Amino acid sequence: MTNSLLIAGSLIERGIIDFQNGQTENAIGLFTAALQHDSGSICAYANRATVYYTQGCYQQALNDLSRALELAPNLFALYINRGLTYNKLGETERSTADFGQAIRLDPQCFSQLLNQTIVLSPKEPEIAAAPASANSQPLTYSLTGVARKELHQGIFKVFSTMSEFCAAVNIPWDDFTLRKTQTDVLKFALLLYNQAIAKEPDNPFLYWDRSCLLSDTQQFEQAILDLNRALRLAPNNAVFWSNRGVVHYKLLDLSSALSDFTKALELNPNDAAIFANRAIVLIGLKRLREAVIDLERAIQITPDNGILVRLYETLSLSMLEQQKRHDCSI
Repeated sequence: MTNSLLIAGSLIERGIIDFQNGQTENAIGLFTAALQHDSGSICAYANRATVYYTQGCYQQALNDLSRALELAPNLFALYINRGLTYNKLGETERSTADFGQAIRLDPQCFSQLLNQTIVLSPKEPEIAAAPASANSQPLTYSLTGVARKELHQGIFKVFSTMSEFCAAVNIPWDDFTLRKTQTDVLKFALLLYNQAIAKEPDNPFLYWDRSCLLSDTQQFEQAILDLNRALRLAPNNAVFWSNRGVVHYKLLDLSSALSDFTKALELNPNDAAIFANRAIVLIGLKRLREAVIDLERAIQITPDNGILVRLYETLSLSMLEQQKRHDCSI
């Protein structure tokens, strides 16, 4: 039995590598083989579900996630992934219920993993995370970034044109090629911004735009440096403060993110997105009552935002249940 478990773990690790390299069919085969050696492997079910999800096979993903939850009913990562899957299937009530359960199990981790599907490692089943597919539109609220300027938008037109050309001449455009090409385009965009800043070193919007690209390429520390420069040149720009809060959040520096969003709201107290972003940070800090207040303010500004309304209802329900448990323990 021990040997079978070791084989299963090895197959799962190989499957994760294949999945991350865009070899999705190989990954499914390896996770399926792992289940033949260990029919109770939560990692194999959960990771195979993630691959199915990226392929658009949502019902298969749902089946695997439901089986994994039978084996591990208190693993919050599974509720996040199943919530994303239910949302893709148009079952918003079940999606919201799963996200609510994830918040109740671990509010801080939930806020850190918004808009992501989670790949479970056989060694650390609750830690490793991988991005969701590019077309994913989950129900959960994610921190709002800023719009790109015309140059940034033009660079992405190059990428879009390449994608359309490959489709027209029937050239394979798999996930690995897509990610590599997108990275190359972003590097080219950064080169152009470097040249633009050399010509206009006192233009705060160029630093702001470049920070977006740096963040997109996971260069968060450099993005912070650019936003610091932009803020020195335009200290009363609420968008710059808000965007630095987003990057601090990505660095898991919740204290700095909270400070930035608070400053942004001092400058622009009528921006629902900033209130919502600060609420997400407060959830991560486990300051749930303050988060609820910020969500209320965001909803007052944009009452038709269904995502914020459902997140507010879920968080309020979670607090109510916590209070009930507290009252029962007294």
